[in-house]
Amino acid sequence: MPAPILETNFCQVSLIGFRGQKLGKYDIVLVDIRLQDLASKTLRECKRRGIPTVLDADITSSSVYDGLVVDADYVIYSRDGILSHVGGGSLSDAVQSVSEKVSGIVGVTDGANGSVFCINGTMTHFAAPAVKVIDTLAAGDVFHGAFAYGLAVGLQLEDAICLAHMASSLKCERFGGAATAPSIYDVEKFVKERGRLNINQGRSICGILYVMSC
Repeated sequence: MPAPILETNFCQVSLIGFRGQKLGKYDIVLVDIRLQDLASKTLRECKRRGIPTVLDADITSSSVYDGLVVDADYVIYSRDGILSHVGGGSLSDAVQSVSEKVSGIVGVTDGANGSVFCINGTMTHFAAPAVKVIDTLAAGDVFHGAFAYGLAVGLQLEDAICLAHMASSLKCERFGGAATAPSIYDVEKFVKERGRLNINQGRSICGILYVMSC
C-alpha cells in the first residue's frame, strides 16, 4: 500500500506545480486561487478525470471567483474572501448565495468563530476548538490542507471539517507561519486529547496535489 504523502505538515501537502498527465496518481487536489490560469486548467482537468478538488478561495476579483468556483467540488472561502465576492451581508447569506450558483460544497472560515458550510442545502455551523492564540499566520492554509487530507483518507465531510479546525487551531498556538504548522501526528494527539473524532480510517492515500503560488 502506498504511504500517505503528508510527511511534514499541513502547509506542505505535496509538490508545487501541475502536469496533467500525472494527475491520476492523486486522491484529491487542493488549488490556490491566486494562479487563475493554472487553477482553472487544473480544476477542469480534475473534473474530467473525476478527481475531487478543494479551492482555497481567498480575496480576489469577482471575475476570478466566477471562473473557478463552478468547477471545484469544495470551495472554502476566508471571511474577507466571500464578502468581497458577494458584496457584503452575513456569512450565512453569502454562503447560501454562492451555493445556489454552483454544484460543489461551499463553506467559509471565520477564525475563532469557526466556520459555516452549506451541506445538502442546510447551513451548518462548526465550532473551532478554544485555544490560546499566539499567531494566526498560515492558519487558513493549515485548515485547507487538513480538510483535503481528511477527505483523502476517507473521513465524512463533517469530520474532515472538524479535523481542519483541530489542525488550524493547533497552529494558532504556535508562533510562526508555515514552518510551525502541525504534523499529522501532532493533530492526532490533539484530537485524542479533545476526544472529538477518529481520524484513523485505515486507508492509505496515494497523494494530495497542492497547486499554489510560490
